[in-house]
Amino acid sequence: MTHGYTLPAMRQAISEPRFAPYLREAKGDETAALELYKWSTRMTSAAYELIAHVEVFMRNAIDRALSQGYRDETCGIPWLLREPPLKVEAMRRVTDVRDRLRDQHRESRHQIVAGLSFGFWAGMLGPRYE
Repeated sequence: MTHGYTLPAMRQAISEPRFAPYLREAKGDETAALELYKWSTRMTSAAYELIAHVEVFMRNAIDRALSQGYRDETCGIPWLLREPPLKVEAMRRVTDVRDRLRDQHRESRHQIVAGLSFGFWAGMLGPRYE
């Protein structure tokens, strides 16, 4: 029994196709397979934590570089509110985030940068913006 869950309860909760690779690896031992499943979940959680940090570092580095490159301080308008550098689709994403934040009374540059998806930031490194 782990954290109040019995092996039968866990087996009922985890689908057969999901559990099958763990059971195979454990040579049919359900208890060992469940331990393997829990270990996999812990490793996945650790990876997500690392990915979250990489995302924050990446978006802040991109924002800082573009802010300097487009001379935000001189212009008075953040690069992410200008077209160019942003393409129409990217501007739509920024507008969506701004609208959501405005409704929450939380619209600020920091919140806009944080509110844009990882895909948005990864796209800033793609061929459209070379």
